[in-house]
Amino acid sequence: MGPNASAQDAGLYYKNFVRHADGSFCEHAGGDATFVAYLNRDSSRVLFENAPRWEAMADPNIAGNGTFGVEIDNFHSPSPAEDDSVFVLFTCRVRGEQGILSSRIHRPWNELPQTLHLEKVDVPERPQDLQLTIDGDLRMLNWAAEADAHYLVYRRAATDTLDSGQNRMVYHLLAKVDAPPFADTTAGTEAYGYVIVPISGGRLGSRSVEATDIPTPPYSVTVAQYEVDPPSIEVSWDRSGNIVGSTFAVYRATSENGTYEQVAHVDTTYFIDLGVQAPGTYWYRIKTIGSGGSSEASTPVAVHIRTPSVDDGYQAGVYADAGVEHPSGMAWGPDGKLYVTEVAAGQIKTLHDHDGDGRVDEVSVFADGFTMPVGLAWKGDSLYVSSRGTITILRDDDRDGVADFSETIISGWEASWHQNNQLVFDEEGYFYVALGSWQDRTTGPSPYHNTIMRISPDGSDVQIWAEGIRNVYDLTFGPDGNLYGGDNGWQDQSDGPPIEELNVFMQGRHYGYPDVQGTPPDDSGTVGPIMTYASHASPTGVLFLSGSNIPEAHRDNLLMAFYGPDNWRPEFSDRAYKIIRHKLDGAAVVDTSTFAAGFYRPVDMVQDSAGTIYVADLGDLGNAAIDGRIYTIAYRDPTVIEPPEGPAPAAGLRAYPNPFMDVATVEITLPKRGRIELEVFDVLGRRVRKLVEGDFDAGLHEIQWDGSSSGGEIVASGTYVVRLRANDTVTTTVLVLAR
Repeated sequence: MGPNASAQDAGLYYKNFVRHADGSFCEHAGGDATFVAYLNRDSSRVLFENAPRWEAMADPNIAGNGTFGVEIDNFHSPSPAEDDSVFVLFTCRVRGEQGILSSRIHRPWNELPQTLHLEKVDVPERPQDLQLTIDGDLRMLNWAAEADAHYLVYRRAATDTLDSGQNRMVYHLLAKVDAPPFADTTAGTEAYGYVIVPISGGRLGSRSVEATDIPTPPYSVTVAQYEVDPPSIEVSWDRSGNIVGSTFAVYRATSENGTYEQVAHVDTTYFIDLGVQAPGTYWYRIKTIGSGGSSEASTPVAVHIRTPSVDDGYQAGVYADAGVEHPSGMAWGPDGKLYVTEVAAGQIKTLHDHDGDGRVDEVSVFADGFTMPVGLAWKGDSLYVSSRGTITILRDDDRDGVADFSETIISGWEASWHQNNQLVFDEEGYFYVALGSWQDRTTGPSPYHNTIMRISPDGSDVQIWAEGIRNVYDLTFGPDGNLYGGDNGWQDQSDGPPIEELNVFMQGRHYGYPDVQGTPPDDSGTVGPIMTYASHASPTGVLFLSGSNIPEAHRDNLLMAFYGPDNWRPEFSDRAYKIIRHKLDGAAVVDTSTFAAGFYRPVDMVQDSAGTIYVADLGDLGNAAIDGRIYTIAYRDPTVIEPPEGPAPAAGLRAYPNPFMDVATVEITLPKRGRIELEVFDVLGRRVRKLVEGDFDAGLHEIQWDGSSSGGEIVASGTYVVRLRANDTVTTTVLVLAR
């Protein structure tokens, strides 16, 4: 076996190759591959694949790259000695293969790594559902047993640590049993971790997940803006192992290295923080609290919350935050889901709102491997992607939610400062896309630079539609059939006349770049904009308002989003980080007003069929705390619900069966159309889940609750309060979950 000593030569790390029975490297990890290591054929003291590494930022013991290793010097009392034998039993649970590698210890170690060749065997099933209950000094273990299997019970102590404070993760054999349960009467008041290893047919299987009362920090902590007005933040995390009776302390600070104050102590794996103000950046850390004390705090994570202000009659909300890092373009798919480009990650993501509450509850990757994807447009079941220098067609032919067909129809468009951006289809099936300037005031090396192109669906026919553009981010067709878009002005001009533009792009016309930006001289021979904006306003997304929920006075108005200068600066809020609404008469702007403000980097807008506006806010690509977000802006017509002369009629609310075990039906009877909000709370007043929010017609409606939290976890048995807000009234009922 081959070692890899730490920087101080503090220990020997035995690293070797592992191959499947067919000769391929075993690249499984994350519980799909496991091992157990021991010395001198003595399996009463073992290390598993969860043993600590001694080097900072070191690879895990099973990295999923065809290698595995273990820090042998985690063994102590006695420590490994010269000429001790080392055994490692490796199991690939995916292939049902196993093998054992052995060697002897020599210091210094000069041998090359060996290769462990696995064999197909009947691997015992991994024990499931290990549970630990504690009653004073008695600790009871229970798990789901398999027929014809025996079990080894191992235990590690919380106090068995390295000098660094890491637990050595050395497990000691307590007993061999035929079946659960097992009672540990020797633990006393110390904290321990337990695993179960199966034996069947003379073979050891993979260990169970650990059950423990040793508090360890939560992992996968995520933070996201939950509501816009009033602002709130949702913090969620995963438990580290099966920790008995654990609760969690939530800490918040206003800077990464600032003072963290405890803001909550909860027994759930999520928390809604209402004590925040926008705009602002907040950092969070979580500690696990158990009978063995408290863990170290989790790694700090941050979120920057913003509260966009919107036009009278409209309401802003958060559609997607966690899981959407830096959205740059959006398009509704034929499946009714919103597809989003992630410009930094190079991915196309699908947003899912499974419960229909107007907020994304799952984000999946539809395709990846792109360089700076920014534009999306659907044509039938084909998704066209505009990324740096290329146009690609994607399809999901097997309907599994992941693109399985990809064809690049345009490539080789060289990009320097600017690239090809958003695209839009016309009624004949051709799409339009702009290719920006090479640098600030220079044209590009190809005839397609500084142009808007009209391209056939298969990419074979590329026509130059309009010339003389610098950096057009988005294009859209207006109700008059003309092509509209904004153009960004020269980077090196900070003062002087307005040079950012709103244009109507007509076939065969020139729009001035590189010689003219803004309003052209009379003798320039170029087409001027229909609207100009201050330098560094940086127009991006453009949208014509439509939809049944949009007031008549705003329909066919044009919205323009403004990204702002390269370096975000608050003094540019007068011209950027907002959305402007233009009323047009033909192709002439006759009225202008601020529609929404308070964004960070608004870049794209789309609408659903009812007219709700979705705004992609890119966030800050250089600051992880200021992530991207997708907002909604919806019109709330005050005439839809007439103000009652007397008390508003109460809505009917009941839930059945009550008590329930699996799924409860919440029945709502509305006396009139209105907006409702249906939520579930525990008896301490903490919100467990928002079941639905939206506009509902009068009559009977049924909503189901499966006993899960907003984070998807099954909640404990007990009493819950269902609260309905409707027609300016609040109605509640009690629901009992009895599993």
